[in-house]
Amino acid sequence: MFFPKKILPAAFLVFMSSGAFAQGMAWDFLRPMTQFALDMEVPVKFVVLAFSAALLVLSWLALKKTGSKKFFFLTGAFGLFSLKILLTLADIFFSPGRFMSETTLSLFDLLILAALFLAVLKKQ
Repeated sequence: MFFPKKILPAAFLVFMSSGAFAQGMAWDFLRPMTQFALDMEVPVKFVVLAFSAALLVLSWLALKKTGSKKFFFLTGAFGLFSLKILLTLADIFFSPGRFMSETTLSLFDLLILAALFLAVLKKQ
């Protein structure tokens, strides 16, 4: 029986995406990394908060010094990012549930990206 070589990659992809293959060992090697990431969630969020707050202060000082619209939007982006991480940490420690839904986080991301977009496009 002749089996064309062009069909072999497609057949392999169909086999790999089947439910039987995905249930077992295919993703087992990722489990320790996933667990490590879950264990490190809170410390990483604190580091991100500290870094974003430092960038917020630096951009605010630059805004104060220059008065540039670019730094205004940049300061707004870092402020929104710091607020997003702060609210996420508050959600972890003070909320019994998750009030910071994916939709809320996406809205923050959209506003941050819009502020960065305006900072890039704004002329001196």
